[in-house]
Amino acid sequence: MSGLPRIGTRHVPDERRVSDQLPIDKPWDQLLASQQALFRRSWYEDMPDTDEPPYPINGPAEIIADIIKIRQALAVTGQLFATVLVDESGKAVQVTFHQIPDERLRQVLGYALLKPPFKPARCGGRACVMEYPVMASFEGPAVAPAPPPTEASP
Repeated sequence: MSGLPRIGTRHVPDERRVSDQLPIDKPWDQLLASQQALFRRSWYEDMPDTDEPPYPINGPAEIIADIIKIRQALAVTGQLFATVLVDESGKAVQVTFHQIPDERLRQVLGYALLKPPFKPARCGGRACVMEYPVMASFEGPAVAPAPPPTEASP
């Protein structure tokens, strides 16, 4: 994979700050230019402004929801850092776990990370193969996301 922008592990501590500033339900083309730049700058060293990283087609909400479900089911603690290799067509083809808090996560989380379709990366104006980073902290009590508000009945 030489020639591809490298995901820099030196940026890992900033992930929580970055993810708090990005809407999880928006695709890449609906992120503000400043949000796209923040994501690119935080994860991809030396990526030209004209290039784009891979990104989940519908935003990372599906990935986050799967991580929450898996965490609740397995009750693990620790840090997760994985990368998803996304091909030129936007298909996730491989997951590499760089840090995994429990080996039981490997198979079930690997499948969950291969499931969503991605917007392929763009290198020099063309679709290219690149990794998408996934981080999660399995600390404290696992909580389910809040249900959406419902309309009150008259």
